Amino acid sequence: MRYLTAAACVMLAFTRAAVATESPHACLEGKPDMHRIESVSADGDVVTEDGNVLRTIGVTAADATRLAGHVRDRLNGKRVAAYGFGLDRYGRQMSHIAIKTPDEALLWLQELLIDDGHGIVHHQPEAGACARHLLLRENAARVARKGLWARSNHHILDANDGEEARRAIGAYRILEGRVLQVATVRGTTYLNFGEDWRSDMTLAASARSVRRLKANSIDLHTLEKKRIRMRGFMIYRNGPMIELAHPEQLEFPVADPAKEAGKTD
Repeated sequence: MRYLTAAACVMLAFTRAAVATESPHACLEGKPDMHRIESVSADGDVVTEDGNVLRTIGVTAADATRLAGHVRDRLNGKRVAAYGFGLDRYGRQMSHIAIKTPDEALLWLQELLIDDGHGIVHHQPEAGACARHLLLRENAARVARKGLWARSNHHILDANDGEEARRAIGAYRILEGRVLQVATVRGTTYLNFGEDWRSDMTLAASARSVRRLKANSIDLHTLEKKRIRMRGFMIYRNGPMIELAHPEQLEFPVADPAKEAGKTD
């Protein structure tokens, strides 16, 4: 019979510990905080047994209560690794969360929710690399018509239809359309999607946001007459508007197989 030396036992234990806390994706860096989940509130606050409150970031849905229910189903009583991205104004730790399985693997909660169509990607400046990965998963879920993508009220909105955009004011939504005009006025750059900028859909970027976008190889003035996809919270300012702050809010879609087949109406 062979026996492991003490050094070998230490090395084996170290290797197992490393595997147990290995990040589920390269965008989740650093050592996570380990917790066991006690409860998930109706608005999605994740409460740990040691009294911490986590806020899941990177995913949202029009029906926040339903999304919180999916989070609760996944997390209640589970051991998790929380990758923190600072505190919000309420003192909650903004987190990407990974669920520990019985064999010590880590399953990324936000990725699971997006894959199943339970939410859409919410851009998060502190975790841009994670958003870029999740956008690919979201597009796959949408083409497969999973979860909310099977419901007609969750299709991508037509940015060139001012009335449809106006109905979405007050919600976080995804729109797609052709940019009719780009103009910079008193330091703010506007992308207009209709003939009347006072009532039609507009995308606005401050001078600081324009610099951030250029640092990521996005020049807004080159987008005139081009088709783009955008996401953000819809506000009213001379018509429906999204304030553009981060490159993860923009996509440059190729032909969409689901849309071409008339499946996303």
